Amino acid sequence: MESKIVDQLRGCIHFSKNLNYKPTVFIVANIVGCFDWVYDYEKYPSDAQGYTELEIELFSESIRSMGFPVEVFTSEKAFFQYVSSHLEPAKLVDSILYNMAEGGKGPGQKALMPAFAKFYGIKVCNSSPHANSICHHKYHVNQLLISNHLPTPKSWLYDGTQFLNGKPKGGEKVIAKPIYESMCLGVDATSCFIWDDSKADYLSNKCRELNQPFLIQTYISGYEICCPIIKLEEVSSLGVIGFGIDGNEYLNDEYKVYEGHKQHEYFSYIPEIVLRN
Repeated sequence: MESKIVDQLRGCIHFSKNLNYKPTVFIVANIVGCFDWVYDYEKYPSDAQGYTELEIELFSESIRSMGFPVEVFTSEKAFFQYVSSHLEPAKLVDSILYNMAEGGKGPGQKALMPAFAKFYGIKVCNSSPHANSICHHKYHVNQLLISNHLPTPKSWLYDGTQFLNGKPKGGEKVIAKPIYESMCLGVDATSCFIWDDSKADYLSNKCRELNQPFLIQTYISGYEICCPIIKLEEVSSLGVIGFGIDGNEYLNDEYKVYEGHKQHEYFSYIPEIVLRN
């Protein structure tokens, strides 16, 4: 599978270098320390959702090396202003948006960029507005997995005042996560605990703090993994990627917490590690 994906990527690069016309690639990203947002969370400033200038430069140069003209925007606002004031909007249809920005808060936050690009007919490399909205709602994703008979942790949705689908049993170890966020934003040292009804006040405070519902899940110790997916000629998995803490791959009862723009430890899993558990 890995060699097949590499061949597809090489084919795409070869194709791109031989195009008679090279569409402009718009890269939109947030720069750490220079966010241009209306508001942010006081306790969890969202710098984990930004990139350094060096990271953006390396990424943009890799696309330029394929022969594409590149325009870099360091905030969503800058991109919106550029596109909406463009004198020849019809030419934007031949452009491509690569969205690396993570701005916005609340439901549908990550759908803003692809929806805006679609309005102007700009092609988007990333997921569609619908996919972004679904995938950034942890409880909806959980229910979709369950409906397709995939194993998932037991999960409950707390709206700030009450549970909407039952609640954990007393004595059950759980972890609380804000429903819309990524990069562990809103997850800290208090987020994993043994459930009893007195924890409802804690959850209500967390909901107010981040202005959103919380997902409560049965806590499962062990490995923490993700599985990147790419769609070229067909949908393919890039393989299982693991996350480590202080050099440890098997995390036991440790878990990722929000640490701002800190370099995280990632490594590739061999299949035997995943199957062993």
